[in-house]
Amino acid sequence: MAKDEIKNKELYKIIINSIQNREFSPVYLFYGEESYMIDKAIELIEKTVLTEDEKEFNQTVLYGADSTAAMVADACRRLPMMSEYQVVILKEAQFLKDFKELESYLKYPVSSTILAIGYKNGSPDGRMQATKLLKSKFQAVECEYLNDGEIPSWIAGYFRKLGLKIEERAAVLFSEFTGRDLTRIVMECDKVKLNFQAGHIITASDLERFVGLNKEYSIFDLNMALSQRDVFKSNNIAKHFAANDKAFPLQVVIALIYGHFSKALALQYLKSRGEQRPGAKIGLHQDFLLRPVEKTAGNYSPAKIIHIIHHLRKADLQSKGYYSNKIKNDSILKELVFKILH
Repeated sequence: MAKDEIKNKELYKIIINSIQNREFSPVYLFYGEESYMIDKAIELIEKTVLTEDEKEFNQTVLYGADSTAAMVADACRRLPMMSEYQVVILKEAQFLKDFKELESYLKYPVSSTILAIGYKNGSPDGRMQATKLLKSKFQAVECEYLNDGEIPSWIAGYFRKLGLKIEERAAVLFSEFTGRDLTRIVMECDKVKLNFQAGHIITASDLERFVGLNKEYSIFDLNMALSQRDVFKSNNIAKHFAANDKAFPLQVVIALIYGHFSKALALQYLKSRGEQRPGAKIGLHQDFLLRPVEKTAGNYSPAKIIHIIHHLRKADLQSKGYYSNKIKNDSILKELVFKILH
């Protein structure tokens, strides 16, 4: 498969595996919005290529704000001392003012040097020859944020590495609390770990106690209630959201309901096409994330879901002051839930 045909997250895993197997590229570029993944990739190179004894003479760490392209190139052109490789790390490369001047080194890299570049909060200018060389000749990958549906399973996986488990609902609540910034997620997970022995199963009550998360309901619960067409529970949750609009901003709630029903519509389409693993195709690899979407796909016809998506779009516009600026948010949500269920 050609490099440009591989999705970024898949390519990231391939590159990480190759580093772990000591199959090195002369140059790596990790760039994008997800800083945690960039840092972990750079950290892996720092830990893997050289032994601790070799690092003293053969590992150089530079920072974009304090460096020039010439300094990076000079460091890369040195020969290793009593080692097969030398490693040059360029962190915060987005602050390297003459990034384009790396072109001269990238045209003729030194085979005994491994250059790892971390470029956060975006991508180097694609018009620069240096960027073109990085992306065509070497290992370059964009580190993207995880999708909302991937975060609970990522949290569960990280807790497993810490020797803990987490309940399904608690993982969803935790993801809503932290957002999709993996650096923050890791910080909060590590904070929780301090309170438990290995093997403990983290519950929503644990999160309320140690993280400060205090939610009677979550958007996960609302989507579950809507998927089951449970009128009583759906309205109770909607009432709770309306009474706590700072914790549950209407536009966020609408967006998450929209994502849920969009996935259900996509699932129906994929199943009609005979797709063997439709859940994986829409980013729902974990059963507890797939179940409510499957329930929705079974309880609502495609035509009804299309109507629901129309109502969601209208509600989103109403929440932003279109149609009428006199409609209160609680009325918008109440009407929206009614239209979804009836």
